[in-house]
Amino acid sequence: MNNIIKLQEYIPNSYFLEKPFSPIITSLCYDSREVEKDSVFFVFKGIHTNGYLFIDEAINKGATTIVCDSIPHSLVEGIGYLIVENTRSSFAIVSSYLWDRADKELKIIGISGTDGKSSTATYLYYFLKQFNYKVGLISTVYEDDGTGLKASTNRQSTPEANVLHKIFRTCVNNNIEYLILEATSHSLSSEMDRLNTLEFDLGIITTITSEHLELHKTIDSYIDAKCNLIRKLKDRAYFISTLDNPHLKECLQVAKNHPIFVLKRDLNYTIKQENEFSPIKIIMNNKSYISNLLVDVFITDALLAAKAASILTNIPLEIILNNLDKLETIKGRFNIIDNPFNFTAIVDFAHTGDALYHIVKHVKPKRGKLIALFGSGGERDICKRSQMGKIASSFCDIIIITEEDPRGESNEKISSDIKSGISGDCIVYDISNRNEAINKAINIAKVGDVVLFLGKGHESSIQRKNEKIPWNEKEIVQKAIMEKVKNDR
Repeated sequence: MNNIIKLQEYIPNSYFLEKPFSPIITSLCYDSREVEKDSVFFVFKGIHTNGYLFIDEAINKGATTIVCDSIPHSLVEGIGYLIVENTRSSFAIVSSYLWDRADKELKIIGISGTDGKSSTATYLYYFLKQFNYKVGLISTVYEDDGTGLKASTNRQSTPEANVLHKIFRTCVNNNIEYLILEATSHSLSSEMDRLNTLEFDLGIITTITSEHLELHKTIDSYIDAKCNLIRKLKDRAYFISTLDNPHLKECLQVAKNHPIFVLKRDLNYTIKQENEFSPIKIIMNNKSYISNLLVDVFITDALLAAKAASILTNIPLEIILNNLDKLETIKGRFNIIDNPFNFTAIVDFAHTGDALYHIVKHVKPKRGKLIALFGSGGERDICKRSQMGKIASSFCDIIIITEEDPRGESNEKISSDIKSGISGDCIVYDISNRNEAINKAINIAKVGDVVLFLGKGHESSIQRKNEKIPWNEKEIVQKAIMEKVKNDR
């Protein structure tokens, strides 16, 4: 349906101050730079700017309807002005109807949590594909709309509603049955509300720890946003989590009317591993399952995914787990980089205290040093920074603090916040330029050391205040290793 006058009927408590001379929609926009002829422009109030400042530009570029939550200062004849209670919620509603409710034609599995979302989503995708189901995926790392798995082209882990519903329609057109969606706290929150119209056929919450308090302000609000995934479950749809989730109690309270599966409560298993870099074996019901996963936290993600696959398909869990060793390595998740110097270099996306803890405790070498290189995102949750410093200094011999995505915040301030949590006698280097920091880490590493390059993982850019530079952590690390080889000749 592409008529804004008809679509207005689906937006609660909305009304036209003026109706447009042309009600036909060519596109939905919240960025005036993307407006084209007959676009509908939604006025968002952002962190750094206000959409009301760009209404005139949007009209000049061809927008025929303006959707906002208060009356603009000036009106243009022939332009439609649709007044709504919440422009972001309305954006999601209109997006869904514009693409003819494609979300209702898919079985959507929502996956949320502070850490582990991408891994769990990707593992579930692989499990379902192994049994020849038509599966789509929208995650931080990968996407598949029915045309094949590729690196995500979306700027956000959960895209804005106009992008999301277009992908849904493509998935339907490509005969996708199951769509796995990584649902961030932003997208689930009442402030952003990108998932307004969605209902989930199954929901997974991995863990909830502190993150994104720059938006949610309090941990309680953050937890509540995550729990919106559960509130969006269809009747009798399963909720899945793990005993490792520190806020499982709050999740279970919201999920009390749904069937529930809790890993490590409802499934007993043990794991065995010869050393920190050998594949983990799962022992369950006196049977062993070989994996190609190297860290116990990824086993948790894989088991959450396997149970979800079993519930969705009615295939016994034991049969699903027979494919555990076929799971493919996820880009930017515990990727070991070969080198001729007999130290271990690992690129990983860990960028919260909890994720950092699971990595450093696992790889702490018995003889060599543990070197961790990381930073923290600028203009984002500052509460986690000291926690990351505390955890790193509890396990690491050397810490190199560097940029992650400083945005408009100074590297000095971010570094200071991290250092406030550091204690003990570990050596700390402060090198704001990430390229230089990586070179430092490679050059000081010795035989038997483990070097962790954390926080960027799969990401393709570093966002500074006035620039966005291309980035590939794995390639940068490999380049630094080759430079060391050359210099040592």
